[in-house]
Amino acid sequence: MLERISLVAFRRAVITPDMAEGIRQLELRARTVGNIRLSVEARPPALDWAQAERSPGLTGSPPPASMWVAGREARLRIKFLTRQASRWEEIAMLWGLAVPLGFTPWDRYPMPSKTDEVFHYLGPWQSILDHLSGEGRGEVAWPSMCSAAQVDIGRWQGDKPVERFIQSQLYRLGQPCGPIDGEIGARTLSAMRVLGLQGVPLDKAAEYLLAHDPPEPTEAQRQVGYISAPGHKLAINTTGKVYSTTTRTGAALTIDGPGRIIVDVS
Repeated sequence: MLERISLVAFRRAVITPDMAEGIRQLELRARTVGNIRLSVEARPPALDWAQAERSPGLTGSPPPASMWVAGREARLRIKFLTRQASRWEEIAMLWGLAVPLGFTPWDRYPMPSKTDEVFHYLGPWQSILDHLSGEGRGEVAWPSMCSAAQVDIGRWQGDKPVERFIQSQLYRLGQPCGPIDGEIGARTLSAMRVLGLQGVPLDKAAEYLLAHDPPEPTEAQRQVGYISAPGHKLAINTTGKVYSTTTRTGAALTIDGPGRIIVDVS
């Protein structure tokens, strides 16, 4: 089974290394705020599809559509230590700290619900969501991300693991190829051709993709943008390959690839 990254121990759970770093950054922010405690519930160490069928994680998703199996799903909970806070205040604080760090809430809005503390750390698979949603194919975006995340850690137990691994790694290397469905069709072949993998046996193509990282963007590929709001105070957070620098009237943005920009205006 191909495996690009391994899950890492995080207290009594195992999660992806980038999610572990995201949680460490979240804990630092919580300490900076003060008077709040952050707790984390994530994937147990021993988990396969059969166990996930019986205990399907925090969203109830079946194994093929589960970020719980992939180590990218967690329940993040914040409690105020020095005063009694409403559920609305706790959610607002949690979302305000977690979302700018790249955590994606399961719920659409920060309102009290059974899943208001459930977050995913999509990492490199955010680009799958962006591309497929942009193509009007949102119905296949979530299962594609979950499949990519699972084959990336060698936990996919469904069909065509090598083909799905190739498709997911093409996305990671900046070559969108449609849904992660294991079908090596025209779009997948076109993306492979860009990387010089036309005619290469699938197992050899997978080994090549496993050993390579996305190239650093050239100055010609790098894009620059600006946010201007004179007279207003802006708090700007970016994730992925989008970076911001504060200016006198707002911020300058450097865009090296997919990412997210979150702007709070006061």
